[in-house]
Parts: sequence; structure tokens; C-alpha cells
Amino acid sequence: MTLARAKTKRPARRRPEKADEHSTFERDLKWYAAHRKELLSEYGGSYVAILNGKVVDSDQDFSPLAERVYKKYGYRDILMPRVQDPPQVVNIFTPSTGYLKG
Repeated sequence: MTLARAKTKRPARRRPEKADEHSTFERDLKWYAAHRKELLSEYGGSYVAILNGKVVDSDQDFSPLAERVYKKYGYRDILMPRVQDPPQVVNIFTPSTGYLKG
């Protein structure tokens, strides 16, 4: 069997945990957009960590929040926006996907 043929027979690799993580992040992003006005009254000016459609932690400073959240939930995609009006839009370049528009 040639290398070319072996490559065509091999099933595509997929990391389901990453795909699931991405869909969870997208759902949390939609949840945040739908509940942002409600969150303003309690968390206005603070950063919040949102996981599975609920606020799991908050802080005035991003770094301590991120440190606590990653320590508790592991290093994964977790939405941590600053709750403010108007919402801040940030475009971040990522090597794997290009620009991620916020």
C-alpha cells in the first residue's frame, strides 16, 4: 500500500471535545446577548464568566477572574465579557481560525 493510499483510507480526525466546546461557547455568547441588559444591573462594569448559560464568577479585573475560572473549570473556551453599555467589540486574530469577531 502506498502512503497516498493509506492517507485516503484513514478516517478524518475530529476532536469532539473541541467541537462541543465551540458550540457551548456559541450558546453562551447568544445567552449573554439575550441577558446583557439584566446583567448590567448586577454586574455593570465587571467581567463575568459564563458557562452553560449561567454566570459562574465575576470580578472587576479580568486577570484574577480568568485565573480562578481556568483553575476551577480547566483551560477551555469560556466566555468572559465585560458587562457594559454599549458592549465593547474586539476583533482578535487566532492562528487556527483567522479573525474572531466579537
